[in-house]
Amino acid sequence: MAQGPALLGGMVSGKRGTLRVDTLPGYYLATVRFGAEQPVGPFSLAANGKAVGTDLHAEAGKVGSVTWPIRLRDGRLELTFEAEDAFGMSTLILQRFLTEYEDYAFDRGMWLVDDIPTPDKEVDPGKPGPPPQQIATSRPDDWRWSMSMASFAASNSGSCNELNTYPQIERRMREVVDMGFNTVICNGLHFRLNHIDKWPMIERNMKMICEVAHRYGVRVIEHNDVPLMLAAGTGYNVMVEHADWLQRDIKTGKVAAMFCPANPDFKKWYYDWFRQYAKNTGIDGAMLDEVTFYYKNSCGCSHCREQFTEETGYVLPYTDDGTAFHNRDSKVWIAWEKWRIGKCAEFFKGIREIFDEFNPQGSILTYTTHYGFISRRAAQDLGHDLVAQGRYCDFLGTEIMSRNVFDCYRPVYAYRKAKAALSNHSGRPIYGLVYHLNRPEFAYFGWALLQMNRQLPWMASIEGYDMKPFIFWKDKMDGKSARPLSEIALLFSRQSCLRNRNTSHGSDLIGCSEMLSDARIQHDLILDEELRSDILSQYKLLILASTECLSAQQLVAVREFVNSGGSLILTARSSVCDEDGFQQDNFQLAELIGVDLVEEGKWTPKPCRLQVRGQEPFEIKLGALRVTPRPGTEVLASVVDAAGKPICPAVVAHKVGDARCIYIAPQLGCVNYEPESTIDREYTFAPNEPAHEMLLWAIRNAMGQDLQVQAVAVPEKVLMATYRVPDGYAVHLLNATGVKLKAGDIIPWEKEGEAFPKLAEDIVFDLRVPALSQARVVSPDYEGERQANVERHGEYFRVTVPSDALQAYSVVYLK
Repeated sequence: MAQGPALLGGMVSGKRGTLRVDTLPGYYLATVRFGAEQPVGPFSLAANGKAVGTDLHAEAGKVGSVTWPIRLRDGRLELTFEAEDAFGMSTLILQRFLTEYEDYAFDRGMWLVDDIPTPDKEVDPGKPGPPPQQIATSRPDDWRWSMSMASFAASNSGSCNELNTYPQIERRMREVVDMGFNTVICNGLHFRLNHIDKWPMIERNMKMICEVAHRYGVRVIEHNDVPLMLAAGTGYNVMVEHADWLQRDIKTGKVAAMFCPANPDFKKWYYDWFRQYAKNTGIDGAMLDEVTFYYKNSCGCSHCREQFTEETGYVLPYTDDGTAFHNRDSKVWIAWEKWRIGKCAEFFKGIREIFDEFNPQGSILTYTTHYGFISRRAAQDLGHDLVAQGRYCDFLGTEIMSRNVFDCYRPVYAYRKAKAALSNHSGRPIYGLVYHLNRPEFAYFGWALLQMNRQLPWMASIEGYDMKPFIFWKDKMDGKSARPLSEIALLFSRQSCLRNRNTSHGSDLIGCSEMLSDARIQHDLILDEELRSDILSQYKLLILASTECLSAQQLVAVREFVNSGGSLILTARSSVCDEDGFQQDNFQLAELIGVDLVEEGKWTPKPCRLQVRGQEPFEIKLGALRVTPRPGTEVLASVVDAAGKPICPAVVAHKVGDARCIYIAPQLGCVNYEPESTIDREYTFAPNEPAHEMLLWAIRNAMGQDLQVQAVAVPEKVLMATYRVPDGYAVHLLNATGVKLKAGDIIPWEKEGEAFPKLAEDIVFDLRVPALSQARVVSPDYEGERQANVERHGEYFRVTVPSDALQAYSVVYLK
């Protein structure tokens, strides 16, 4: 919305007063704010002779406001105030959303030419066709775990009327089922509040789609945006009709063209519509977008302020220079950010209750991008947090923004493991939207990356390309019953992503995961909520990568884990802050890692040189945190100067009972962190091999024994993921050896060169499990199965997979 003239300043008061403003002719949202140390009002307010409010008032020390739509035909606004005691006004904001010459919605209506059919013209729907011969294969007990989803018709900008007869819908449904998909998502007229006049048409067509889909065993997902209004269709009509539902800036009171997800009146209105729509159409699920706050200064409406105070006990400042605003040292602001996250999540509680009224199997889908899952912006600015929304949304996922998932597999795979933490925590499935640019290799590879993390695909079909061999593959691992075979846990800490002071938790964490996957070391990412004894007891090693923010309860769980014999690796500033980011005097786990902060945590200059005892030094682009080792610890590596003289410890080992704790001063994960990128951008990642080897060396040192799953002879860039399944084990293998990008290259739109080169040698790996007697290899790339050799090898079973058994993607099933 364009902001027009605004008069800002101190309180203007009196018993009677008139304010005149001249501006451009057009349509405006006008906001008057009032408040002072003393009570204000009651008073009345009229705009151009029309009453706006008759009992406006504000309590002492608080700010009141009123917002209303107004049309200024000649550009003149005249405000009239009257009070028995005193009126007040501190702010006037005029926000122009249409000039007089842009009116397509209020007086003139849409400009149409006669005899041109409109996109929402109603046609004869025809009759349903005969019963389908082929039925999709989604299991009725929990259809989400066998979901493979395709977009049904147009994109978000479609008309919702492309397929509006039974014959058309039947034809498209047969295409979907023939390609192996069993779920469709229906897009179009995405910003639904801008198209209220088309709601009957949308509902009519969706009802037909659901009727046909359910005859084919296909589930249907509704996709729309919840609160945004745009300069199109009925958007501004809805906005001016319900201006009191709009979000407001917490400082200025300026409104945004977006309804507040915490406003009870808006929620009731939206829930009433959704209840009727869901019941009348028969949808199986809904993906509802932008259930967020408009930006970091939203929302200062009276409902939000009052709810926040009632539920937390804190009062958000009413003055625009309040010291709490955007102050990470303010408990009020931290409570405000948490409260907003909770309110966005709570919106979905009402949707869950609506589904439970008539369809308990109904699903609520929500997602972030990979970046949005790790970064601060989504949660702190918008209130969108996937972990919080997972309390009510049962199907969480990702819009995978890298259009070339093949060449960018390294970060995409690590982020998929981060999303897998949500599934491991909740027991619910995860989906991924793969943008494949109509490239078959990208589609297949993206699908395989999801399979390796027991996740489900959403992707568009590709004309002329048969996806059925993998989408419909009968030998897919059952993700619902499979469990990762991992001994190493990395804490993915949302509170550290949001509250870290001086280090990047996301980059260090994802970089560590990328390096472990490079080495085919099986590992899980776990959430803050899982840092407890019953979860940690499943692992032998816990890695805290720049995890600055830990609660008292989490610290107890880590200590219990170590005291029970579990090993610990802690990097950089991990544990120096409480869960809200307030720095402590020292590492909160200093007694475990055997080091103390130096001068409140100063860093060495960057770049710095690291040296493991007895080895040649190497350089990293970052500095290292200065620490002092305690008596009884062992310095395994140091930061050294150009002459090789030690400056400070880089890696310190400390024995705690039967456990071994390793402290690593630099952020080795950041050194080898490859960010997710996309087509036409320069590929910038260049690995630091010595830093990679230092991390692996530290892991071996901490664990003191070989891993349960060991890659003996697995080619570089062959990904490997191992699971327990009900009748044994499943080892996924994915051939990424065709990735040849190097720093300085431009990420291409298509796979250049051979996508899946033949392997020169057999694949060999060891499993330390109670018993193994047979191994079969299956793949969408060939019919039948291949045999793998299993033989005893010390305390392990050694599995040898013939090189020709892995072309692109294979699964080795072991019993």
